[in-house]
Amino acid sequence: PLGPVSPLPAAHHSAKPLASSFAKKCYFTKAGIGKNTQHYEGLVTNGTSLLMLATAMKLKGCPTICDEDLRRVEKTFPNQFSRLPDELMLSSGWRRISKYCHFSNKPIPDGIPFFHSKEKLHPNGGYYFLLASAIGMISPSDVEPLSRDHLVVLETDYPTQCDSAPLQLIQNPNHWTLVQKFCFFSGGPINTDEDV
Repeated sequence: PLGPVSPLPAAHHSAKPLASSFAKKCYFTKAGIGKNTQHYEGLVTNGTSLLMLATAMKLKGCPTICDEDLRRVEKTFPNQFSRLPDELMLSSGWRRISKYCHFSNKPIPDGIPFFHSKEKLHPNGGYYFLLASAIGMISPSDVEPLSRDHLVVLETDYPTQCDSAPLQLIQNPNHWTLVQKFCFFSGGPINTDEDV
């Protein structure tokens, strides 16, 4: 035996993944799920999760899943559906993932607090996203507007990503908007300024 392995430092966790960009696959279609592909995550009580693409349900841009959508999945993929854990046979067991933190590279599921840049500054023409937990705001009671101290934590934990981000986002917390209100029904973010 090799003995215990020490964890990697936080900055190393954010390096490029070693696996291909399609390391994740849809449980039903077996199609690859790319890094920025919107998909749904089913959370199982034992801590594992299953992933599903919207195409498996034949959704047409609808952000939420209803039980009727899952009935379509059941008809299309009866063998896989029959093996689902009980908690995933209802729409309440699934959540949408449509955004990723540009710093930690972790998904931002609907209903989880995050920040976005006030302006579309990303080279792809969109907003920058920052998962609140990436800077130590783990529980809902920890979430607060960004301060300069939070940005120092961001620079310390994710120096490479901060070097490639616009300077104003790293130096001025006023360039970020906190999103911590979500629709009860869809789980989607409620933001009065922009639709993100």
